[in-house]
Amino acid sequence: MTERSIISRSNLRDLIIVLSVVSSFFYDTSIYGIVVAALMISLGCFLHFVTKGVLIRNTVLCRTGIYSIVRHPYYLSNYLIDNSLCLVSGNPYLLVIYPFLFFWAYGLTLRKEERLLGSIYNNTYFDYSVEIPQVFPDPKSLKNASSIFNGFSTKRITVKECSRIIRFCAVFIFIILVHHLKDKFIFSTRFLKEIEGIDKILALIIIILYILSVLLLKKQKNNRKKDSIFS
Repeated sequence: MTERSIISRSNLRDLIIVLSVVSSFFYDTSIYGIVVAALMISLGCFLHFVTKGVLIRNTVLCRTGIYSIVRHPYYLSNYLIDNSLCLVSGNPYLLVIYPFLFFWAYGLTLRKEERLLGSIYNNTYFDYSVEIPQVFPDPKSLKNASSIFNGFSTKRITVKECSRIIRFCAVFIFIILVHHLKDKFIFSTRFLKEIEGIDKILALIIIILYILSVLLLKKQKNNRKKDSIFS
């Protein structure tokens, strides 16, 4: 019988986005919360980018670069990105419950991946797992931070990954925009006229990021079509 979880890796982010947007209507945030959340999502996107540039999927056991800090840096980047959305939403309950949701959603995937890698690389992976933490770095593994780019290549960064990172940023800014607009939306009968310059700038940035994300995905599809034609 196949193990299944109600909240999975594939739907956790969608759930967090919905909860964060809804929460921003009912909770306030502060400039300090926005700054910390911005730093968090920036670090998450950075690690996401670096991980994809180091990962050689289904070929070798990656132990260098970002993989010398944690065994699953991609999941660490997801944790930081999702947590930043919880933080900027202003909902303290969402922020507290997210770690539990994370391990609920990723626990099954982590166990499967660990078993698979262990069956393929045997003692090599066992030694690696003993030395390097799973998702969150420890003081010892952080000493390898200076070699984070070892094995990194921009050729492994796909257009799809760039589009995904852009969407993360667009959602983050959208939540900030909701915070700005909620009082006007609820209390003003002249909503559009009440929108300030900063709100228009945020909305414009969101639109530009979304269009850029769509264009990148379209470019990737076109490249795939060309490859299929000439292959």
